[in-house]
Amino acid sequence: MGRYFKDAGYHTCYIGKWHLDGHDYFGTGECPPEWDADYWYDGARYLAELTDKEIGLWRNGLNSIDDLRANNIDETFTWAHRISNRAVDFLQRPERSATPFLLVISYDEPHHPFTCPAEYLEKYQDFYYDLGAKAHDSLVDKPEHHRLWAQAMPSPVGEDGRYRHPLYFACNDFVDDQIGRVMKSLTPQQRENTWVIYTSDHGEMMGAHRLISKGAAMYDDITRIPLIIRAPQGRSSPDQHAGEPY
Repeated sequence: MGRYFKDAGYHTCYIGKWHLDGHDYFGTGECPPEWDADYWYDGARYLAELTDKEIGLWRNGLNSIDDLRANNIDETFTWAHRISNRAVDFLQRPERSATPFLLVISYDEPHHPFTCPAEYLEKYQDFYYDLGAKAHDSLVDKPEHHRLWAQAMPSPVGEDGRYRHPLYFACNDFVDDQIGRVMKSLTPQQRENTWVIYTSDHGEMMGAHRLISKGAAMYDDITRIPLIIRAPQGRSSPDQHAGEPY
């Protein structure tokens, strides 16, 4: 996509998580030629800004309000906040008005390790998602790898069928605010002539069918991802909401 847009005369910029170079999970830190190298910020570049202790905390050690507070974790520590900072800077540069642009912002959050400031986590300590009948699927008529998946990664769902995961819900809230920061930074001119598209690469099982995360399955929980398109101001959208898939 970056190559096609660049060939068409667009200034192309990609900021954030990158899983398309076939190398390390966090990326290599090397910017592909079709994107603006000044703003390239994959996982490798984020990790390069952290100390060894901070890297360990980020991946494995920030699992509670106490952990976050003990290590003085605020929004400035997070990958999402730093991604948003770069996106805001890109949008507010004077030269943005001279050339059409494609800006792709790729957030890792709300992916594991679900890092966000403690005040977000506090809001969701008692929050739950009611799964209904999906919480009690025996999986006896499902592929074997679904049963193995459920055994290897037990779902935090009790007999009441409620999914509780404060870190996941808090991180969703946090990244929503980070996206809001970028949206608010659009200049009046950009609001008039910019298409904004929001989507995701996959969903989250959230305990449905006794599964968590995502994997080799076609359940709605991980395949029916959001797609929100905001047209430039003054343009009407033909459809406000798409119901059942075709």
